[in-house]
Amino acid sequence: MGKVMSMMSRKVQRFNVENRAHKAISREKPTAAPRHKISTRQLDTIEQADADFLEKHNIKDAVLDNRLKDVYLVSHVTEMSAKLDSVKSNRPLPQTRITSDDLEYGVYEPVEIPKGRATLRQIIKFITDHNTNPSRHTSADIAAQYKLSPETTVNILRYFKTLKLYIPDKKLQQTRQLLPDPPTLKDSLMKPK
Repeated sequence: MGKVMSMMSRKVQRFNVENRAHKAISREKPTAAPRHKISTRQLDTIEQADADFLEKHNIKDAVLDNRLKDVYLVSHVTEMSAKLDSVKSNRPLPQTRITSDDLEYGVYEPVEIPKGRATLRQIIKFITDHNTNPSRHTSADIAAQYKLSPETTVNILRYFKTLKLYIPDKKLQQTRQLLPDPPTLKDSLMKPK
């Protein structure tokens, strides 16, 4: 029902559009939009102060026109071009036009790392080292190696973990049964009939 009604209303809206458009265009002066209450109040106060203000405002003033004709702009292009040429000579254009690769962890890794700080790569490395062998990579050893405070290192190892992918054996076997090895799949598809 909704589609039928929308089709009918569209046909009614588009009926005789061209003639209505010509009629609207051929009018002498279009009707102005209604003014806001505040605008009408302002116009009333202006008319009370000076009755001929709108007429004076809309008349072209010859004196002001002549003053505008006397205004001109002087530019000193030679000085600016000399300054720009000196800047161009000091800075050579880049020679490589290859875009840089995406950053591995999404952030720029600094070359020099201040004492008491570590990069994301280093933190992930010592977290995985500690998870694989906690007796060998203790928090004190990690703190000494990376020059971090022992409390910070203990908190990092306690509250942050690397993600592990766990696939149950049952699911792993099902996926192996569903997807045959690539050589057998290729052979089965390429068999002559």
